[in-house]
Amino acid sequence: MTLKQTIKATILNIIAQIMLISLCTAATSQDIRSEAESFLLSEIASYEDKGFRVEHEIGKLSPSLNLAKCAEGIRYELKRHIFRSANNTIEASCSSPRWQVFIPATVEVYGAAVAAATSVRKNSAIQSSDLLVVERQINANRYGSYSETRQVAGMIAKRTIRQGSIIKPSHLKPPMVVSRGDEVMIQAKSGPIAIQMKGEALSAGVIGEQISVKNLSSNRVIRAQVVEKGRVSVLL
Repeated sequence: MTLKQTIKATILNIIAQIMLISLCTAATSQDIRSEAESFLLSEIASYEDKGFRVEHEIGKLSPSLNLAKCAEGIRYELKRHIFRSANNTIEASCSSPRWQVFIPATVEVYGAAVAAATSVRKNSAIQSSDLLVVERQINANRYGSYSETRQVAGMIAKRTIRQGSIIKPSHLKPPMVVSRGDEVMIQAKSGPIAIQMKGEALSAGVIGEQISVKNLSSNRVIRAQVVEKGRVSVLL
């Protein structure tokens, strides 16, 4: 390449860069905020489709913010799962030219939550009549909740639950379906073969728990898993 051709190529390259800069005009704070809100609304839509009520608010950006327009489009991303916290952040980022902006956002998700219709005493079995379903902010409670009364009815209160309180998993324990001294049916399995025999529970247990059981035919003590009230299972 001659000197003249080199100079010409350099000039053309400079002109091309100037044209690119002119095409990539500045992205204003209002542009980014508007696009971020559109992105957030699209994320919220899936929760609203499932029956949740959602309220949101987008934070403001400095009016003086002046960024180069993103050649490949701005990428938006929520930094936290919506269900985990109402306080969130939307990251707006560009790969060419490289920049990123963080926009504060609040997303409050409201849905059904099971609450105590009346005070429930410690160690008492919870009845359906003790419960009601109310609307509560779901992502303000870090300890979880229940959306249907059938998930709670029949469980045992680990502590006194006051009227109006939202029922949390930490409030509950499963009921004992086998008590010490109960006669139980032992179901023993070995592949496709299954046999049943009578036994006596030597300890109390909830569904899924391993307890000691005496085989009444052989007087042998075995460990078996509680399957349901009056029935345990053991693998041979």
